Amino acid sequence: MVTLKVPVGVSGTNGNRDNIEVTIALDKDTLEKLNFDRFRLRSDLYFLELPQVNYSFKSMTTTIPNGALQGYFDLDLKLEGVDLINKYILPIKIVSTSRDNVSQRRWYSKSLMQVIPFNDYSGRYSNAGLIWNRDVPQNNQTALTTPYRTAWVVDEQSVFFFAGNIDEEAYDRKKYKLIAKLNTDSTVTLSAPDASINFTQQKGTYSIRKRMDEVQPYLEKLILP
Repeated sequence: MVTLKVPVGVSGTNGNRDNIEVTIALDKDTLEKLNFDRFRLRSDLYFLELPQVNYSFKSMTTTIPNGALQGYFDLDLKLEGVDLINKYILPIKIVSTSRDNVSQRRWYSKSLMQVIPFNDYSGRYSNAGLIWNRDVPQNNQTALTTPYRTAWVVDEQSVFFFAGNIDEEAYDRKKYKLIAKLNTDSTVTLSAPDASINFTQQKGTYSIRKRMDEVQPYLEKLILP
């Protein structure tokens, strides 16, 4: 479990001369509207509300203290068992304050927090297998598939991705999910939850190298070749 501090602030130029109590609540309606506006009939791509077993607020009310412009809600997250084949959002809104009215501008009083856990191996990877239109000369076209593949967290030592060149937004993407467990002996154990794709592992090793970023030399990159 990790605890995040979700900020809430006072806007304006007059400062804050009171202890202001702020109360929040879940905002399912805004999440439903977001999903329809963004994805329409592709309900398989809809953001899901983060299950209540995976989070808890220590309190739905907090105080912005006198003289301060910001307070915090303590949010406990426990993401074990969350399958990132789906996208999860925690939708909240301010419902009341003890001093001023809640802003009627919805982007000031609402927050749609997308939960994206990461580990040492998650992220974007280059994809060696590209698909081309064989009816067109290769030097006159770009590849039909993206040159990158995303690896999402399963647990601290494992990530998952989609086999081959399966579109990451395909209707049947879940069927082609592959899990890679990166072992301490530099081997990789690959498995497919759906046995119908007849996946078998031939071999798998990995190595990690480090280098400083070319543009921002104070940042260190970890690279899995």
